[in-house]
Amino acid sequence: MFEPKDYELPLQKAFQLNVINKEIDGCNDIELLKNNLKDSVRLSMSYQHLLTVSVKELITKELKDWSIEKDKL
Repeated sequence: MFEPKDYELPLQKAFQLNVINKEIDGCNDIELLKNNLKDSVRLSMSYQHLLTVSVKELITKELKDWSIEKDKL
């Protein structure tokens, strides 16, 4: 479903990641880092869940469409 290029960040996202990494490297507030890590994990899990729901819906729709086309033949 995915191609190797799909895993490469676009230039703008790579730049944003670099800026964020520099901010993290310069941060000495452990509590702030902990809270941001927890938020990042929550956000990542939410995106994973949304992607799972979307893919299930897409597959279900494709199967229904395929079944309808098959019945027409």
